[in-house]
Amino acid sequence: MFDHQIDSDLILRLPDIDDAADLLALFEKDQEYLTYWNDWPKRMKTLQNCQDFILKHRRAYAEGKSIPAAMIYKGEIAGICSLEIQDRTVVKKAELSYWIGEDYQGKGLVTRTCESLLEHAFTSIGLNRVFLRFKHVDDANENGRSRSVAERLGFIQEGVQRHGGVARGEFMDMVVYSILADEWSNQQG
Repeated sequence: MFDHQIDSDLILRLPDIDDAADLLALFEKDQEYLTYWNDWPKRMKTLQNCQDFILKHRRAYAEGKSIPAAMIYKGEIAGICSLEIQDRTVVKKAELSYWIGEDYQGKGLVTRTCESLLEHAFTSIGLNRVFLRFKHVDDANENGRSRSVAERLGFIQEGVQRHGGVARGEFMDMVVYSILADEWSNQQG
């Protein structure tokens, strides 16, 4: 099972069925915040929804398709960061995605979690390319925090997928960033 202690405050582990009530509370508390850039949190309305969400993540992990890392900050679930493995053998690529509760923003949790998953992706799994995407309406209205995470981690902007995502019921462009194994290795020294 995936379990990694980053520091005394932050632990990454698979989401567990026992996390469902805490996830539901987080989705209820941060509904407006979490749905600003993503429509899917609107579907997390019941304990069963959250249990199904967790079981879906655990199945994907068991099938080798994903590494869903629950960010446990000071004993509380703060969000989830996932490495969705799309190809292990030829192109060797994965997509990195994440969401985090509003109260946990600005603590470096997403950056530290992504660093850990990138290290695992490139050194343990042997991937060659990891990309991430975030929503962009225009220069004044985009998910700037995700852009900052990507740039802080050394990702390079590749382009924009026009109407590649939906939020608030509207099509939005998706900015695509990527990092390659050799770029990550050179950064790590």
